[in-house]
Amino acid sequence: MEELLIISAPKSYPNTLIENLITLPKAHFSVKRTEEQSPYAAIEWAIPTVIITYLTKPFFEAFLSEGGKELYKLVKEQVKN
Repeated sequence: MEELLIISAPKSYPNTLIENLITLPKAHFSVKRTEEQSPYAAIEWAIPTVIITYLTKPFFEAFLSEGGKELYKLVKEQVKN
């Protein structure tokens, strides 16, 4: 059975670098180039980002509200002076 090496690279990646890899001595494997699908790559990054944002939202809301209270006190004292 012949092994297959798949190289996935963006369309903007220089072809000469990929061709150097493809022309290596292929004793035990063959090389195939595929181009990266950017819409799918965007989805792969968007989904974890949305999940992490949703899970950390309560923490940041509490942190910013407490920071706002402290800032209000400092501004109030400065205005009095």
